[in-house]
Amino acid sequence: MAKHDIGKRHAKRKAKQKKKRSDASRPSRDSRSAAPAPGVKEGLGWPVGDSYLSADWSVPGATVQAVLTRSHGDGRTVAAFAVVDRAGPGLTSVRVVGLPSEAALISECARLSETEDIGFAGAPAGTVAGLLQDALEHGAGRPQGVDKLLAMLEDVPVDALDTPFGAPEPTEAPPEGFLGRALRRLLG
Repeated sequence: MAKHDIGKRHAKRKAKQKKKRSDASRPSRDSRSAAPAPGVKEGLGWPVGDSYLSADWSVPGATVQAVLTRSHGDGRTVAAFAVVDRAGPGLTSVRVVGLPSEAALISECARLSETEDIGFAGAPAGTVAGLLQDALEHGAGRPQGVDKLLAMLEDVPVDALDTPFGAPEPTEAPPEGFLGRALRRLLG
């Protein structure tokens, strides 16, 4: 009879622990469900948020990753991720998404940074807008999602860029030195 009482007490204690665990707050689960991801149309009226460019954006002919956001006061964000090939076709891809928080935006930028092997740097929204407008004006690329990107750029002031669109200028060979002239005389 003592064994039966021990089993009952053990089962009762397990049930109590299970109930306590189910009632406990789960912050990681709760934060994901706190704010749903916004729709793109909903976020178009929000103020311009953080913007990022890949570190080599000012190099002539570079392929650049650009991120332009619009953020609500509660952290919800609509972000446009664009790839610009400044040497050729211009805008090669656009993806506009709603994100439930600023942490989700940072996470997405970190994922892109790892998969594409690039580094992002904060940039003024006007510079990002200028780069995207330059790619649309001079390039031939108009990928799917460009209409949403244009809607996001609608009231963003555009900065002028110092680096022109197109392939980099060929560099001249450095002047020939003493050894080069001597070798040329000896061999030719």
